[in-house]
Amino acid sequence: MGTGQVMMTGADHYELRDMVSADWTDASEMHFETTPDRVETDTGGDSAIKTAITFPRDFQFQSTVNGSVSSGHGGLGVFDVAEDGTFSDTNNTGNILTMTNSWSMILSGGKWHAYYGNSSKLSTADAVDGDVILFERVGEVFSASINDVLYHTWAETSPLEVRACAGRFTVGDDFSDLSVAIQ
Repeated sequence: MGTGQVMMTGADHYELRDMVSADWTDASEMHFETTPDRVETDTGGDSAIKTAITFPRDFQFQSTVNGSVSSGHGGLGVFDVAEDGTFSDTNNTGNILTMTNSWSMILSGGKWHAYYGNSSKLSTADAVDGDVILFERVGEVFSASINDVLYHTWAETSPLEVRACAGRFTVGDDFSDLSVAIQ
């Protein structure tokens, strides 16, 4: 699903929109660029960024992953806003694996690993430069797709308000074509 495409949940529908720099915060070594729209690791590597916007209800969050996926590390995910203090912009996952209520797709060893908190749920998908990762919550159920194919639906559900984060280890690796839809 790309920008401008409609997401449907029950009787409600809304559109994915491109993310802008004001949507992101708390990053010392990652930044948002508008040409093309992406968050990129700057100088030291091992960095993360989180969204300034939060997702109180149903949402979709989508990004294309670029760079060294076969040997790179990092990930995308969402976490309970009550765990903002645990977030670290100097960790390649934003410390999402140390949070109790977090749902993430971690890139390691050339594979995608689905996690809830620090518990690995699935690690079978090979990572490819240009993979499009889509996070979604409908009702209280979280799921992730890779290249428009459902990869994992978490058994751990939640109505909590969450925010997204993205992190990478290697300088120059980035997440592009970032878009979001919030009900």
